[in-house]
Amino acid sequence: MNKLIPTLIAGAIALFLSCPFVLAHSAGFNVPMNNGHGKIVDDGDSIIHSDAGGKASITADGRLSINGKPAPVTESQKTQLTEYAATVKDIEIKDAQLGKDAAGFAAGIVADVFSGLFTGEDQDKIDNQAQARAHTFKQKALPLCKDVQDLQYIQDGLAAGIAAFKPYAVIENTDAHDCQHDMDSDH
Repeated sequence: MNKLIPTLIAGAIALFLSCPFVLAHSAGFNVPMNNGHGKIVDDGDSIIHSDAGGKASITADGRLSINGKPAPVTESQKTQLTEYAATVKDIEIKDAQLGKDAAGFAAGIVADVFSGLFTGEDQDKIDNQAQARAHTFKQKALPLCKDVQDLQYIQDGLAAGIAAFKPYAVIENTDAHDCQHDMDSDH
C-alpha cells in the first residue's frame, strides 16, 4: 500500500482534532491561546480570562466589565469593543459551520481511500482525491485565521487605550501565525 494513504487518513483525523476552532462545544465557543486562556462566547458576551485569573466581559453593544465591574470607555473604545464582540461572534458562526464540515471531511477522505482501495483504483488517483479534499477543507478554514488576525489587531488597540484591558490581551502574534501556518502546510 502506498505510504501516503495511511498518512492522509491520519492527517485528516489529526487536522480535524487539532483545529482549535473545530473543538468548540455547544455550551460556548472557546479559542485556546498560547497562554492557555481564551475567548469564550457565553450568552452572547465575549468572556476573556487573564493569566492572573481575572475575567473581562464584552457585550455585543460594546460594554466592558472587568471582574464583574463596569469599566469606563470612550465612545471610540465602545465602537472598538463592539467590533471585537462582532468578530468573536463571526468566529463562532464560522466555527460551527467548520465543525459540521470537518466531520464530513474526515469521513469523506476515509471513504474515498477505502473505496479506491477496494475497487482497485490507481493509488495516485486516490492520493490526489484525498489531497483535493484536504485542500478544500483548509480553504474553508482560512477565513478563521484572518478573523484571529483581525481580533488580535482590535485587541491590541483596546489594550493600548484601556489600561484595565491589558491583562486580557491574550491573543499573541504566534496564535494567528500558527493558524495560518497550519492551514498552509501540506502535512
